[in-house]
Amino acid sequence: LQFLYLIGFPAPDHMAAPAGEVAAITSIAPGDARFEEVHCEGARVMVRTPGAEYCGEVDFDGMSLQLWDGGRAMASLLADGAIAVAGRTVLDVGAGTGVCSVLAARKGAAHTTASDYNPVAGVLSAANFCLNDVPPSQYAVARVDWDDLATVTTHYDVVMGADLVFATCVARRLYELVAKALGPGGRFFMVHEVRRAVVAATGELEAEDEPLQAFVGELRGAGWEHMAAPLPHATKELVLVTATKPL
Repeated sequence: LQFLYLIGFPAPDHMAAPAGEVAAITSIAPGDARFEEVHCEGARVMVRTPGAEYCGEVDFDGMSLQLWDGGRAMASLLADGAIAVAGRTVLDVGAGTGVCSVLAARKGAAHTTASDYNPVAGVLSAANFCLNDVPPSQYAVARVDWDDLATVTTHYDVVMGADLVFATCVARRLYELVAKALGPGGRFFMVHEVRRAVVAATGELEAEDEPLQAFVGELRGAGWEHMAAPLPHATKELVLVTATKPL
């Protein structure tokens, strides 16, 4: 994996700065007006303050710097032990704030890597590891480009993420990342918010969530054991997708 060195926070020795990668925000500390602290499943988490100007030098809109319903649901599953990570190595895909990575570490994961394409999300994840006193030896932060998986060389026991399949075109790329990152028999967990497109001719919603169905189709075609089960939520339709990589 390609690691992004984060100025202002202790980093494991194996983290190195990729050439030319510079985030507009290189450090975040409690009290930074661009971010506010919230609590999620017992973890302290800094998130983007609504409306804050934070990274004018890079083309990221801050969506990955907030807590979304899917991420909160994944955090709850980790906190309740429904997703078992104790003693396992974990890759959090699209980690955003890093809250799920933090909870995985707190639930006894042997090592947790928080990955996101947004370099500012990497800085924020590192800040939240530090805020929750996770030892530097137990975590790493990585910038991963789903279009270039050459640097993904580590096999993990668990890969997890929330709100990852937002368009049909990313289903194959996500599957390829998960397949490469998991070791044989490894487990994948994804919380997905169901989204159905509007049919132009009728104005009605499609019967199925096409991006989700495309991703599940990739798992089925490769012979993975998998299931998708609804999760209770007050306002959103959420699904938990679980899968096991063939031996």
